[in-house]
Amino acid sequence: MTARCKGFFRFVTACCVLIASAGLCFAQTGSVTSDYVFRPGDVISVSIVGQPGESIPRLIIPEDGRISVFNKHIQAAGRTRAELEKELTEIASELIKNPIISVNLVETPHNRVFVTGAVGISGPISYVQGLTLRKAIAQAGGLKPTAGKTITLIRSSSEPVAIKIDLPALMMGDSSDVELLPGDYILVGEAVITVAGEVLRPGDQPYSSANTLLRAIANAGGLTLKADPRNVIIRRDGTEKARVDLTMVSKSTEAESNVSSEADFRLEPGDTVYVPEAVVQILGEVVKPGAYPFYGANTALKAVASAGGLLPTANQYRAVVQRDGKIAAYVDLSRVEETGSPAFDDTKDANFALQPGDILFVPPMRERVHVEGAVNKPGDVFLIPKVRDKILDVLAMASGAQTGADLRRVELRRPTPDGRYIKMTLDLSPTGSPSNNVIVREGDYIYVPLKQPKGWNAMTVLSTVIGIMSISGVKF
Repeated sequence: MTARCKGFFRFVTACCVLIASAGLCFAQTGSVTSDYVFRPGDVISVSIVGQPGESIPRLIIPEDGRISVFNKHIQAAGRTRAELEKELTEIASELIKNPIISVNLVETPHNRVFVTGAVGISGPISYVQGLTLRKAIAQAGGLKPTAGKTITLIRSSSEPVAIKIDLPALMMGDSSDVELLPGDYILVGEAVITVAGEVLRPGDQPYSSANTLLRAIANAGGLTLKADPRNVIIRRDGTEKARVDLTMVSKSTEAESNVSSEADFRLEPGDTVYVPEAVVQILGEVVKPGAYPFYGANTALKAVASAGGLLPTANQYRAVVQRDGKIAAYVDLSRVEETGSPAFDDTKDANFALQPGDILFVPPMRERVHVEGAVNKPGDVFLIPKVRDKILDVLAMASGAQTGADLRRVELRRPTPDGRYIKMTLDLSPTGSPSNNVIVREGDYIYVPLKQPKGWNAMTVLSTVIGIMSISGVKF
């Protein structure tokens, strides 16, 4: 065979190798552009036109990214196809005159995109240039009805990067429809219901098994002992959608105030169910008014104790329990048991049972009278109608009369609408009539005088004054 024939044969052989390599590459990887970046695990072929014996049909890029070609180690991973071809051409030029080198991607573990989660068919799909998120989801069979509102795109690199994408906006065609790269991993999250607060197992639940309120709470293990079942809150898109009273019988309609009495409330993907802690509000004349856990304040007496006790100005005989915006009971906090005669016929004792959400209001004493004279604590004294509203009660609240007080001549002054006053002298001594123990009113003035010594009269006073003035050298 002549030299010319041998050269022609080598050329044809080389062309066949190139065609076969290109066909293999296309069959397994599709079109690979000059800016494709090789990665560890890629299988490449190195072809030299006219030098089939020097060509490498299959070469795996190892984990360190370096390959051995033409007796030299070069970095292949992280290089584009054009960069790698240029460097190989420079190396081969030392051995072959004007070499023409082509690097092709034979196969790669990265030539697929993985779509999983709430899609019709989870798994890999073939990567081609121009593949976008929406196209990949469509190839994976589209979204399931249980798909959530976000998807996660995990992009391979030296360290994987996770990108959160708004799924509804993506499907409407906004700018988040990014072009994918080989090896990208797309996770279409299942819709979840979040249950928080006073449940045994708070957290996210698949919407498919928690599409109603009762199912969601049951999946969370039920309510804790601290839970308030009357005020379960459903939040949707960051705002309060409804409040549900789980103790109510299921009804068909929802109230106009957006407070639902329907027990098994229908949830939507992404909803949050919040079960608050049961509390009672203690307001008014207590040391520390505010909200307190129900489990430690489930009676009126315990509630007052939780709030630090009563203030001296508290009307403990007529506390008010409000429930659902109405008065549920009046409570006499001075009575621990149902014994004795209550001050008011309609009052309950201090052990009256409260319910979550109740408000216990301890009102102040508003009516008062003023006491002066021979009492131990002169000043204003508060009255409580039907309880402490007689003149002897007032003297007792002023810490009693002093030694030497003349209880037979206690003076009561009562203002009249025309700006004057009515004066009464009352005998409150043990020998006085019980009728003198009159009921006092707001604005009354009480004066308790001292007893006069025996024989004490006007002449005695005058002579005493004259004597004092004489001693002092006062001339008449």
